Amino acid sequence: MIKLIDILKEIQIQPKEKIGYGDQGNVYNVGNNKVVKRSTNQEGFSQDEIEIYNLFNQHPDIFPHIYKLTKDYVVMDKLDSPGKSLGDVYNFLDDLDPLTGNSMPWREEDFLQNIYKSLYNNDLKIFNQILQKAKELNRMDIYDTLKKCLDFCIKLKELFKNKRIDVHLGNVGVDNDGKIKIFDASFD
Repeated sequence: MIKLIDILKEIQIQPKEKIGYGDQGNVYNVGNNKVVKRSTNQEGFSQDEIEIYNLFNQHPDIFPHIYKLTKDYVVMDKLDSPGKSLGDVYNFLDDLDPLTGNSMPWREEDFLQNIYKSLYNNDLKIFNQILQKAKELNRMDIYDTLKKCLDFCIKLKELFKNKRIDVHLGNVGVDNDGKIKIFDASFD
């Protein structure tokens, strides 16, 4: 039996504007610093997608808060994606390329994805060189953001153990407290 309160809740989350899309669905701003992602799949979200969404509220340090999850849509906190701090790192790597000659793969691909892959391969050599260069150039904002990125990737690795998830700048954002969070987690 459908309750009146459930209908009123549904009315409150009607999309206002489409702000993004991905493999899992379309994302709409619903106001009050929240978004709704509606599945574009006729059957709704897959069981794997729902399992991952169920982890969100259990790990608020790496995922946005979920207010409602159904087979067809999820309502969650809106993140600034990719966020100014992550964009600043991207620009820093552009400036760094002529200085080091070895950060170009990190810029051409996706530096967050490269940190995650390097962590899994136990090879943070290039990451540490970039971190050191940020420190030498007195770019503590970049240094701090890169450290946050590494800490974020470590938390993901610890949570998912041997399962590698698809981490890149297109599926992460920054919350109101400046924390990096992933809003569109799927396995590689």
